Amino acid sequence: MVSVIVPVYNVAPYLPECIESILGQTYHNLELILINDGSTDESGAICDAYAERDSRVRVVHKANEGVSATRNMGLDLARGEYISFVDPDDTIELDTYEVCLETYRQYPEAHVLHFDFRPFSPDGTADDWIVVKSPKEDLLLRGVETLRFATLSPMYYGSACVYLYRREYIGDIRFKLGARMGEDLLFNLTCMLRPNKLWREGPTMIRVSRAFYNYRLFREGSATTSPDIKWFYDMFDNFVELTRSLAAEGSPNTAYACAYLLKEIIAKVSAYTLPENEGWPQAVCSATGKQGRIALLAPWVKAVSVYPLPRHIAYLDYYLYRLSPTLLLRKLHIIEAIARRLGISLT
Repeated sequence: MVSVIVPVYNVAPYLPECIESILGQTYHNLELILINDGSTDESGAICDAYAERDSRVRVVHKANEGVSATRNMGLDLARGEYISFVDPDDTIELDTYEVCLETYRQYPEAHVLHFDFRPFSPDGTADDWIVVKSPKEDLLLRGVETLRFATLSPMYYGSACVYLYRREYIGDIRFKLGARMGEDLLFNLTCMLRPNKLWREGPTMIRVSRAFYNYRLFREGSATTSPDIKWFYDMFDNFVELTRSLAAEGSPNTAYACAYLLKEIIAKVSAYTLPENEGWPQAVCSATGKQGRIALLAPWVKAVSVYPLPRHIAYLDYYLYRLSPTLLLRKLHIIEAIARRLGISLT
C-alpha cells in the first residue's frame, strides 16, 4: 500500500484538484492522509467531504504548526509500505504510483525512487520558467553513485514530493521542526547520508526520467514565492549542523554533506552577483558591491572548511561546468576570494 501524505493549509481553491489527482490513480491500494494544519478557509471542510465519499481518505484537524510538524504527523500515522508526499496546491499524473511501483518491481534492490516534476503557471499551462534537467532514460544508482548524484548532479531535486520512498528507507528520520527553507533537502540528505543497516556506502536509487509531479508556480502565500534571505541563512545553518553531526558520528559521508553545502553557497553567490538578479533578494543586493555579498555567505564556507573537501572539488567543478562554463569560472573567482578573505586553503 502507498501512504500519500498531504499537509493542508489555506489552499481551498486548489485542494480539490490535488485530491482528485490522488484518488483517481490507476493504482487503487492507497491511503490518503489529509492533515489540516489549522486552516482558516474552507480547506478543512473540503477534506471532510472527501473522507465521507472515499474510505481511503483519513483526515486529521490540528492547530497550526507548520509543514514539517504536519508531515511528521503523517509519517507517524502512515500504514503503507511506500510513502509519498504531495503538496495541496499541486497535482500528480494519474498513473504515478502504478508506474513507480512497477519500476520498483523491476529493481527490488532499490531503496528510493526519484522522478521529475513539471512546473505550470497559475492559468494551468506548462511553464519553462524552471529549466528541468532530466536524464534521457531511467538510471539505477548504487552506493557512492547515489551520493555523488544527490549532492552534485543538476538532475537531483530535493523536494520530498518527487520521491516514492520505501518506508524502511525513511525509518525514524523526520523533518526538522522550525526550518523555514530547505526542510525537504535536509530530510532527503539525512536519509541518504546517515548510517543505515540497509546499505554500506549509500542507498540504491532509481532516477526515473518521466515527470509525474505537477508543480504550481507563483501561488500567492507560498513560501517559495516570497523568500526571505534569513531563510537561506537558516538553510545553510541546518546543512552545517548535518555536516557536523555526521562528522561526530565518524560517517564517511561527511564530505558529501559538505560538498552539497558548498554547491548551494556557490549557487546563491553566483545568482546574487548576476546583474539581472539585482532586485532579489533585497537583503543580499543591499550589501555593498560584489565583495559585500560574498562576505554575507562566507561564514558557512568557514564552518565546513575543517572537513575533507579536496577530492570532491572536482565533482563540484563538473557540476558547475555542466550548468555553464561561465559559472565554473565565476565559482573559481568567488571561492578563491572567500578563501583569501578567511585564510582558508581548499586544495
